[in-house]
Amino acid sequence: MQEITYLAEARWASPAPEMISDLLKESIERNVNQAYVPIQSGLPDHHLLSTRFTSYAAYYENGSEKPPVIRVVAQAELARAANSGPLAVGKFSRQVPAVENTVSSVIDAFNTASVQIADEMAVWVGENMGE
Repeated sequence: MQEITYLAEARWASPAPEMISDLLKESIERNVNQAYVPIQSGLPDHHLLSTRFTSYAAYYENGSEKPPVIRVVAQAELARAANSGPLAVGKFSRQVPAVENTVSSVIDAFNTASVQIADEMAVWVGENMGE
């Protein structure tokens, strides 16, 4: 299995962790009533959300000439307060194949996977907060 860690032609709007954080904030604001979520900050009713992305990569499993598969994997922990144990721990994973082996197609696949994970995580937060 080959992993790409750099796209020479790509121009990212911001670093991946910042982009994911922004997507997650937007998704939670859309899906959880009255929530504004800076990552690792307090949620309503003194909840704390911590996230860690363990994979954010393109895998060229069928060779470097074929479109890659984008894998985004994250773990999240929801707690009531900074010093309490977790209320819920979740693992989220998405695989999205790029349509073509081009920079724009790979970026589109990253975006799709990122939005899907952020939306799934937002719903999970709402469910575990009793929304």
